[in-house]
Amino acid sequence: MKRKLSLFKEQDYNKIQHDCLKKGELFQDDLFELDVPGATWLRPKDIVKDPQFFVGGASRFDVVQGKNAGCWLIVAMANLTMNPVLFHHVVPKEQSFTDNYAGIFRFNIWQCGQWEEIVVDDRLPTKDGPEGSKQLIFVRSKRKNEFWSPLLEKAYAKLYGSYNELTSGWFNEAMVDFTGGIVERVTLKPASNNLKSIIIKSLEKSSFMCVFMSDDPSIKEMVTKQGLVKGHAYSINKTQTVSISGGKSECLIRLRNPWGKLEWKGAWSDSSAAWQLISQEEKTKMGLATENDGEFWMSLLDFSQNFEYIDICHLGPEMFSISSGKTWESHFFKGQWTKGISAGGFSLEKFHLNPQYRITLNETDDNTKLCTVIIGLLQKHKTRKIWHKIGFTAFRLEEPEKSTKTPLSVEYIGNNFENSSSSKFRRHRENVVRDSWEPGVYCIVPSTFKADEEGQFLLRVYSEKKSSMEEHELNEDVKQPVQVKEIAQTKHDNEEDSTIEGPKAIKLLQKNEQEIAEYFIKVAGIKREINWEGLQSVLEYALTGSKISNTDDDHAGFFTSILSYTYSLFSTPSESKIFTKHECRSMISLLDDDVSGKLSLREFKVLWRKLQNWESIYIKHCGDENNLLEGRLLRKALKSTGYDVKNNDISRLVLKYCDQNGNLAFDDFVMCAIEVLNKTV
Repeated sequence: MKRKLSLFKEQDYNKIQHDCLKKGELFQDDLFELDVPGATWLRPKDIVKDPQFFVGGASRFDVVQGKNAGCWLIVAMANLTMNPVLFHHVVPKEQSFTDNYAGIFRFNIWQCGQWEEIVVDDRLPTKDGPEGSKQLIFVRSKRKNEFWSPLLEKAYAKLYGSYNELTSGWFNEAMVDFTGGIVERVTLKPASNNLKSIIIKSLEKSSFMCVFMSDDPSIKEMVTKQGLVKGHAYSINKTQTVSISGGKSECLIRLRNPWGKLEWKGAWSDSSAAWQLISQEEKTKMGLATENDGEFWMSLLDFSQNFEYIDICHLGPEMFSISSGKTWESHFFKGQWTKGISAGGFSLEKFHLNPQYRITLNETDDNTKLCTVIIGLLQKHKTRKIWHKIGFTAFRLEEPEKSTKTPLSVEYIGNNFENSSSSKFRRHRENVVRDSWEPGVYCIVPSTFKADEEGQFLLRVYSEKKSSMEEHELNEDVKQPVQVKEIAQTKHDNEEDSTIEGPKAIKLLQKNEQEIAEYFIKVAGIKREINWEGLQSVLEYALTGSKISNTDDDHAGFFTSILSYTYSLFSTPSESKIFTKHECRSMISLLDDDVSGKLSLREFKVLWRKLQNWESIYIKHCGDENNLLEGRLLRKALKSTGYDVKNNDISRLVLKYCDQNGNLAFDDFVMCAIEVLNKTV
């Protein structure tokens, strides 16, 4: 089901709450479909006598799995409670069923680089319980009158379309949505030699962890003799190295079953004799409890032998303060793959077109000669279960001091491809890889597997130690953009103005500038300035000459000039004006130094010469067949104006101004040039 995030932004929590309180009504959310078969939708006050948003604060025991929600979501919600700062960002605590209660609640969920506020009403799906009571169908709290967890689940269901969308899913996606973090997967078969170090460091950085074991294809959620559930997810919330008799030590890991029951029965379980080997003081220190609450301890060896992989969600330091003070160094870049521009795929022929990023690693990890990096490539999705196959490739730059910061060429990539480090391409929302690199400078190239597949992405790189990163784009020897304000202060009646390219443009300007100026003065009147309507009229006169009579040969030559010819080709019959109201206003804003919304004659002359310059560049780069500028050539054409535009901006301009065939008419090219200039000046 398609997400309705764009509609959610129209739902302002404070406004809705204020309006409902003023009217004495309870909020009913028309953007959430009440589509659970057989459910009775009730508000908490109709389910229990004394509903509370929180009862004694939030804990991991507040989340009990219901009928449909998978353990992947329950584990993520339970893990979230273990970081109070982050938890209360996702679940704002200034909410209740008494003070300013209007039947509306809000939650913050992270989506591709930004937090989105999702509001819901508090109608929840229920079924008949014992003695005529009503019970929640999905997530519920261990305390019957606590409702933050079922309301958070409803907000998450709204984000993705319905409760039905939550019947299956992935812990890593839910944790990214709840934290804005990056999730890596660590396999346990075979177990990594530094597994203990990875788990301890992750907990020190307040990372969230979830561990899994494979399902039994013949029996769903089969319980093993040791009490573990196959095809099930468990959270890891603590590790402890304990001293045992004989001078030995044992690394223990504490896990939790989101069901709140069914625990490990092996060594170091609640009833295990192994606990007799450590002191009571140590038991107290580690918070040992022997309740049947789904939480248990097991040794690192048993842990690695019984489970298959861990998903670890690392938080970025720019998001929230972490009590331990140990954080990752992190870098974030938003990018886009656009067909013909930056969607090169994983083929050598087009690979160099993909966005490229340069990272410098100078400092090695503690006690090693290498630098740990975790790279995550996340694609912005339109639907939850449809993904491109994505990955990334890293090239080490052997002599970075001699290289410019321009994208790697097709020749360089071809010569160095065998020595590059590539991730496996996966059809997932996010592809994450942990690696260890030697200190140096690297170029990371994110891509889809197939060329010309379009989409937006977020590239994130975490490193143990300090690092620097930038987009690998701008060429240092490209001439600096000419500043419009500087041009406006020069002598504008100079016939050899450097902004005019080509002898034809100069010749036409010499012959006809005076006539255009006279018409400008006529339109401007006594104030000697024109607004957008006046500019529209002057440009139409200058480019078509339709308002001039009794012209001589020279004048006729101007009116049938290359500019007029260009517009006869690229203007559609239905357009009554050459430039639209919006386009004229944009041109005025480009040169309107005094912010009057109008142009003086001097300012208009600068604009006119720029239009001639842009037209010359446009025609130079147009194709012969359709006399239109292909979108793939837009960057090259804009570079001829003195500007090297970044990939993201080129992609945005192509999507905004190209027609369905990926081409631009001249007025579209003018708007692209104006946007670039307005952004630069």
